[in-house]
Amino acid sequence: HRPEVVAGRRVCELGAGLGLCSLLAWRLGAQSVLCSDGSAEAVQNCQKNLCRNGAPKDVVKAAIVKWEEPPQLSGGEGSLAADFWAAEVLLAADVVYDAEIGRA
Repeated sequence: HRPEVVAGRRVCELGAGLGLCSLLAWRLGAQSVLCSDGSAEAVQNCQKNLCRNGAPKDVVKAAIVKWEEPPQLSGGEGSLAADFWAAEVLLAADVVYDAEIGRA
């Protein structure tokens, strides 16, 4: 209901899981989107979902970002660090995940 929150802005989704929020941000006109998760498996799933939905790789990127080891501030334009620290909007939906509960 509020596309102006992400439209034209740089967005970072934390704990993306399948990347749904990243896809929506892109569809709503985000300038760039970093779809991030601490799990390599989740990031692979995000990449597949982004590809299946036609998200351009130069606008929407998926990457492993561990909260306990955020990217260093150094890095040129287009680098993971630059995309992460330049985000104007942070999306965090269902970021509290416990693998043990998921197995139950």
